[in-house]
Amino acid sequence: MTPTFIGMIIAAIGLFLLFRAPAHHLLALVILCMLLGGSAAIQLPALGGSSVPPAYFALGFLVLRCLLPGTHMLGRWQEAFRSQWPFLLFTLYGVIGAIFLPRMFEGAMQVPALRPSEGTSGLFDTETLRPVSSNITTAVYLIGTCFMALTAQVSVRTMDQAKSISRTFLWAAWIHLILGVGLTLLSGTALADIILLLRNANYAQLSQQYGDFVRISGIFPEPSSWAEMMFSLFLFSSGLVIIGLYRNISIMTTALCGAALLFSTSSSAYLGLVAYFALLFAKLLFDSRKRGSKIFHFIVPAGIAGLAIILAVALLSPRFTNNFVDMVLAMTVDKGASSSALQRNFWSQKALEAFGVSFGLGVGPGSLRSSSLIAAVAGSMGVFGIVSLLATCGAMMRMFVQAPRNDAAALAKVAAGTGLIALVPSLVLAPSPNPGLFFATCLGLAASLRRQSLARSIGRRIPGDADRRLVGAR
Repeated sequence: MTPTFIGMIIAAIGLFLLFRAPAHHLLALVILCMLLGGSAAIQLPALGGSSVPPAYFALGFLVLRCLLPGTHMLGRWQEAFRSQWPFLLFTLYGVIGAIFLPRMFEGAMQVPALRPSEGTSGLFDTETLRPVSSNITTAVYLIGTCFMALTAQVSVRTMDQAKSISRTFLWAAWIHLILGVGLTLLSGTALADIILLLRNANYAQLSQQYGDFVRISGIFPEPSSWAEMMFSLFLFSSGLVIIGLYRNISIMTTALCGAALLFSTSSSAYLGLVAYFALLFAKLLFDSRKRGSKIFHFIVPAGIAGLAIILAVALLSPRFTNNFVDMVLAMTVDKGASSSALQRNFWSQKALEAFGVSFGLGVGPGSLRSSSLIAAVAGSMGVFGIVSLLATCGAMMRMFVQAPRNDAAALAKVAAGTGLIALVPSLVLAPSPNPGLFFATCLGLAASLRRQSLARSIGRRIPGDADRRLVGAR
């Protein structure tokens, strides 16, 4: 186990916040560390060259802060366990399955390895199903994701704290945008090489280029993972626009994030945008006329302005427009016949084959690589994993569709909706059944805000606060 310079910096900040700041400040640190997608806080050469991502390392300090004696957080943990029991079952089955299922079905089939062995570089390489080190690392990541959801609920107990976390998401969007676009514009310069020292994880660090265009990847391993994070932050900022929280900065953030996604040439980002605008259109149809008209007052001028910019660029630089359109077509429409698409389709088929071979039990998280969250859950965790994850998403869907009764409920809708729609790119990207830290953060934040909304509606303080006193009639 070897700490990196990134890990030492996070450790210094985490130790300071651990004893000098409220818990939601450490939650903000974890959110900002999610932007270091291609970085490692700790290298683990004994586990096949695995590494601990910065966000999971920072999460350790958040968990410690929420477990410190004398913080009166026991009631909050109990409440979080009750409200997130489907995700707890999902995690528990995943951890147990990672230990026992590869041994139960050892040798039953050939699987594409989550972490391929040295010397395997073919598109359709497979290995015999057996217990591997990635079973352990995937189980640990699942536990971390579960703790992320729990501590997000435990650490955010007031509306002011929830607004602080919302501002953190906006800051994260700007940082992610600046790093991504800035490194693309500075590609090949000494400054870019210095910043790219942050990409120190043992991943295949891909900086893809098409013709004269350098695709945006920032300090993430590849453009698609950068676009996935950008899409998630775009969702949260657009949700803040809809509920009117930090309206001016949210509108600017949403517009710039949306533009970055359009220029990302990521097929998964485009899939997410299609899903988002389809749901937004449905919302406009079912919302009240008054609420819908206010949203139209923002969307219609923004759409006209965006169309005008596109036409201006096409007229002023036809060559740039043609080259960009060719690149978009190559990364989307023509991608279906590419080697990458064939490989991802093969991975998904093997995951579904594992579902059948294991009689619906799964072959264990970390046993195989997939290219879809649904296929990964089915192949790794079977029927139980699918049902428990759907139950988790169902609870978030209920929070998303309910009419908001106050500002806490409105922000809960934003968090729940963001977490759900942010899973769309995972449908064509996720290699493992782990839904990720961003989803878990939204799950915990939505659960906390829902509890705050219910407490406000009956006029009392939330159970689990330090003094536990009622402040109004039941």
